Amino acid sequence: MKRRTLFKSLALILILSVTHSVAKTPKESNMDIQLIITFNIKKDKLPSFMKIMKAVKKDLPQVEGCKEVEVFQRDQDKYTITLIETWESIEKHKTHIKHVIDSGDWNYISSHLTSEPKSHYYQKI
Repeated sequence: MKRRTLFKSLALILILSVTHSVAKTPKESNMDIQLIITFNIKKDKLPSFMKIMKAVKKDLPQVEGCKEVEVFQRDQDKYTITLIETWESIEKHKTHIKHVIDSGDWNYISSHLTSEPKSHYYQKI
């Protein structure tokens, strides 16, 4: 299986596994959702990935349902980047991810990665 196809498949599996693992009550459905996602970047792709992150910081909050995004670079490992995104709902995040995959943008992003990203949804308590 080609690497792009593998990453695309893994992204879909990741999205589905995360979204199906969150049980919501009516009260919770009105709460913001935080998505924490960590990327491991290929050494030769770090400058290009950082340009992507600069665009993400600027553009993602303009996407319907996204309230905020923060980008962090691990102190002791500059090739590990973590995003904390605040969304109005899991559904709005899923819609955004579907667009990223369908547009082909995910193929470009995944070409920078050494492995599939790790992500989970959280709610503030």
